[in-house]
Amino acid sequence: MNEATSESWNDRLPLFAAIGLVTGLLSYWLVDTGQPTLWRITLLGLALVAAAMFGLVAERRDVIRSALFALACGAVAGLILWWNGPADRWGASDQWRVVSLVVAVAVAAPLFQAVRAHGLRFPYAAAHDHAWTDAIVWGLAWVFAGVVMVLGWLVGALFGLIGLDFVNRAMEQGWFLAALMGVSAGTGLAQMRAQDAIVGTLQRVVMAVLGVLAPVLGAALLLFLLALPFTGLGALWEATRATTPILLSCLAGAVLLVNAVLGNRPGDEASASPLRYGAMALGLAMVPLALIAAIATGLRIDQYGLTPDRLWALTFVVLASVASVAYLAALLRGRRQWGALVHRANVVLAWLICFAALFLATPLAGFNALATRDQVARLESGAILPERFDWAALRFDFGEPGRRALARLAASPDRAIARAASEASKLENRGQRSDAEMRDQARRALASNVRVLPAGSALPSGLAERLAADSGCLQGGGEQRCTLFLAHADALVINDACFQGEDAAQLRNCADPQRFVLRDGSWEIAAPGGRVPDSGLAAEALKRAYAAGELEVRTVARRQLFVGGEPVGAAFE
Repeated sequence: MNEATSESWNDRLPLFAAIGLVTGLLSYWLVDTGQPTLWRITLLGLALVAAAMFGLVAERRDVIRSALFALACGAVAGLILWWNGPADRWGASDQWRVVSLVVAVAVAAPLFQAVRAHGLRFPYAAAHDHAWTDAIVWGLAWVFAGVVMVLGWLVGALFGLIGLDFVNRAMEQGWFLAALMGVSAGTGLAQMRAQDAIVGTLQRVVMAVLGVLAPVLGAALLLFLLALPFTGLGALWEATRATTPILLSCLAGAVLLVNAVLGNRPGDEASASPLRYGAMALGLAMVPLALIAAIATGLRIDQYGLTPDRLWALTFVVLASVASVAYLAALLRGRRQWGALVHRANVVLAWLICFAALFLATPLAGFNALATRDQVARLESGAILPERFDWAALRFDFGEPGRRALARLAASPDRAIARAASEASKLENRGQRSDAEMRDQARRALASNVRVLPAGSALPSGLAERLAADSGCLQGGGEQRCTLFLAHADALVINDACFQGEDAAQLRNCADPQRFVLRDGSWEIAAPGGRVPDSGLAAEALKRAYAAGELEVRTVARRQLFVGGEPVGAAFE
């Protein structure tokens, strides 16, 4: 550890436990005792961030600066949450703003600790050491809190065995759980920070273990890149939705493993040649991977336009590309000096990420507005048809700009756009489908998995929507193939799978058609009719007739579907 600390465990424990207790009770009061209004969310962000930062950076010899830094981080977090507005104005991807805020304060903590000890020209080892230590201490503190919670439930169960349930009753109270969690986290944080030698050893163990993985991932990434000329890039572009997240995850893993091999300072670099060459392989592979991720994201944007998720992905790709170029440039400047050059680059990247994440957490990064303008422009220019437009995304995923655009489109002179926008405005949740979407789904399903007879028949108005809602053949993603037989005011839907059996009697029972009738201008499901005796025709003959489309409705003493001249299913009436 770079900074020796003189505080003992007993000095820090009561203070951190008290801060955890107050933070837990305050969080419970802000979240569970009323509506999550904007001022409650603001205070919650301030309290949680300030308490966490103080727990990570507080030193007895510099309590005032530590407290001021923690309060400043909490105030910034609260103001940003206030600036972003109430949660009902957020879009589906705006949780990335919260992630960006967490990243900004998490990176700021080790930078502050290094600057506090060494000034602005701090050694890289100080910041790197604090970053790893903070991550380990924070993780172990919450492991300790989890163990305490499990122990609480176990003690409650133990006393419950003898009829004393006061512990169980306490564990069922929200305020008690919040207080216990806060005290546990504060106590765990104090305990971990008091064990400098143990945490330092654990840090070295973690880095050593991760360093062993560098040759594995490095070889895998190089083999992947070498295989691309032979396999082609087509498969990557076909899976553009998954390509970018996978590649970004590989880049993040590469950065982590490279730094695990290089260590805090030149003397800490792994001595084993496979580990060093594995880290260099990762440095070589990062730029091509970032380039492929950029192309994949660009292709998806070119095909489908901007969305908030794609803009976030593009931002992550840009940051990953900057890091990749920095690591490759360091490697090309000199293999022996690569570690020192990467360390310098890491300091610049840390400051860049901190400020970029802080910016991305604010409404200044107006991804919802940018995406809304782009999608509406594509719609109004005719680049995408109204029935193909994702109206639910505009309603729920694009935040307040999307909802404002939806209200404007509802007054569009284009009737198709106005109708679809008006229907989307009425949706109550993301999973609910508008009438326009149901009509479009029904048309696609009819075209892909339903045979319409007699051949060349036009589908009556309104029948597709009714089939989409009530016919199993148009649900489940087109898993069933069916035949739709139109007979005047009757529409009969038959499952094609019924004509794959070998027993004629079972075939007739299975093929009992689902019947829709036209009444007063709308299609309704008809009640099932009575059963009729089997004619005895062999199953093979029925299947051949069905495949040939020999279907008819005969008027006899009853109305009945016939296949190849033989009755199938129940009588109509």
